[in-house]
Amino acid sequence: MNKYKMKNRYEQVQVIGGEEMESRAASLWKIAEDQNCSLMLILDGAWEGYSHWIAGSRAVETVFLIPGKDVIAVYARDMYTIPYEDAEYAHIRYEREMNLKEFLEPFSGRKAVRIAVVQPEALTYRMRTELEAYFDAVEFVDCTQQVDVLKAIKSPEELKWIAEANRIHEQIFYALPSIIRPGRTIREINCETRYLGESLGGGGEKALYYAMQYGKDDGRPLTYALGLSADPEYRVDYGDRIFMMVEGNGYGGLYTALGRNFILGEPSAQTVDYWEMAVKAQDFAGARMKPGVRLKDIFDANYAYIQSMGYRTNMQNYLHSFGYVFGERPYLHDRSETETLRMGMHYIVHPHIRIDRGDDTGKVPYDDFYSVDTYYVTEDGGQRANAYPRELVIL
Repeated sequence: MNKYKMKNRYEQVQVIGGEEMESRAASLWKIAEDQNCSLMLILDGAWEGYSHWIAGSRAVETVFLIPGKDVIAVYARDMYTIPYEDAEYAHIRYEREMNLKEFLEPFSGRKAVRIAVVQPEALTYRMRTELEAYFDAVEFVDCTQQVDVLKAIKSPEELKWIAEANRIHEQIFYALPSIIRPGRTIREINCETRYLGESLGGGGEKALYYAMQYGKDDGRPLTYALGLSADPEYRVDYGDRIFMMVEGNGYGGLYTALGRNFILGEPSAQTVDYWEMAVKAQDFAGARMKPGVRLKDIFDANYAYIQSMGYRTNMQNYLHSFGYVFGERPYLHDRSETETLRMGMHYIVHPHIRIDRGDDTGKVPYDDFYSVDTYYVTEDGGQRANAYPRELVIL
């Protein structure tokens, strides 16, 4: 990695070449021109990974694109601990301050303009009034969906670095049996897992390395943790089941995910049963990940399949793209997404199998089984992006 420039720990390594970055800008200009727009604004760009994708830095907040001109990337005002470090792309002009009049100089004398906007909900009152003061008439056109689809289709360069992130995660999971030991606390397990992930080239505050579920594998609900552990001083022991989740990145900041159950001792019959069904449900969803298929249709078919097998599931967002963030659109959220899959998209797939606890079913959030893997969309259906075994890991 010596030939790559480090940009704010691991996720800011500049690995995408200038030719591809210029191609991304050209694709955005094409979207703007197709909508008869003379300018494109990407607002609140750190969200959904827009800034990292088009400007090479998640510290950029606003991006201006003028067809035929350079890209202008404006850093967020409140940078916290993130240093002002410009990526080195010849077609991108990095600015620390918002100077709207200067940026709009190419439009001097124009009375009316159509502006393509990504995330129009982030358009501030101040920016709107300044734009309306500069032009007599301003029309905003929401182009978020088109940009989301474009960004979700991964290039060969991106797929290369996603594969590297998968390699990092597999190394972590092969090491976990030596980290998850009787007597260790959940806090110790989480910290050592994160340390290993960052040592291998992943990391950043957005990455997740932790025990998502843990407790006795005896039919009772497990403790569920999201981000911060609900019981960090819990000491694992024989008879425990720990669901480990890594949802992180590698060099260049591209994310992927992996999740498995680790059991100290022999698993209960219930655990084996539900785990096997979770893998079948994942296979069912993955087989349908072909170009032209809607996420909603995959969910609906899988929902019916799980019920036909005598199980229940959660209305869970188990299909979403991965890129410079770990929840990239287009995604299955409330089953309302109508966008179709395309070749080159990279998706997490983890349908949930809800545990039937009789009268207690449904009282414990996320009381379920699932296998977390990422898939590439292909003509023949989803192709799993990692080779780590989909098995219960017996310690």
